[in-house]
Amino acid sequence: MKQGLYYLQNKNIQSSIVLFPEGNRFIPGKEDVIKMSTQFATSQGLPVPRHHLMPRTRGFTIALQEMRNHLDAVYCVTIIYCGTKMPHGGRRAAPGICDVFTGRCGLIHMHIKRTPIDKLPGDDNGLKKFIFDAFYEKDALLSAYYESDETPAEFQNPVSVPCEHLHGQFVMLVTVFVVSLFLLTSGGRACLWMTWLYGSIFGYSWLGMNSVA
Repeated sequence: MKQGLYYLQNKNIQSSIVLFPEGNRFIPGKEDVIKMSTQFATSQGLPVPRHHLMPRTRGFTIALQEMRNHLDAVYCVTIIYCGTKMPHGGRRAAPGICDVFTGRCGLIHMHIKRTPIDKLPGDDNGLKKFIFDAFYEKDALLSAYYESDETPAEFQNPVSVPCEHLHGQFVMLVTVFVVSLFLLTSGGRACLWMTWLYGSIFGYSWLGMNSVA
């Protein structure tokens, strides 16, 4: 990971770093994953989140310490999918890609909090506390949404993004058709094979030539 970050620094490439600190999806009913998260929080003397897994902090702290002088801010993004709130409290699992394509998820709530890079702690322990606090804030937001009949204030002035021109079912049909052409015809399979082969050769060659010692 550090070598990749060194590359971004030395090449002076404008970039964004996207991290999913939980390392896994929170799926209601997936008890084994939730249990591990609960045990970790308990062992550290931390509150157990209700709607998130405990974040893993190492990747975040490494990325921030290495890229601090190359980043402007940290954005904490919380997404809530329409249709996941159950009638009497609780939540359903987030929709999958097929649900999005077939139009069964037509609305999402998104909350974004920006923290300037100069407002972040300078040491690893401080960054660790920062990300824990961020996830507890996210969890409070989800609790307010799922455990109440009212919409949280953060979502009461939504910004609509029109996407009527993109029909989910049409996109899904086109995708299935194109994939079928590649998988069910000899020419398509040959094209996939050649793309993978020469793409891999080119990719590894490019990485070798541009590697950072």
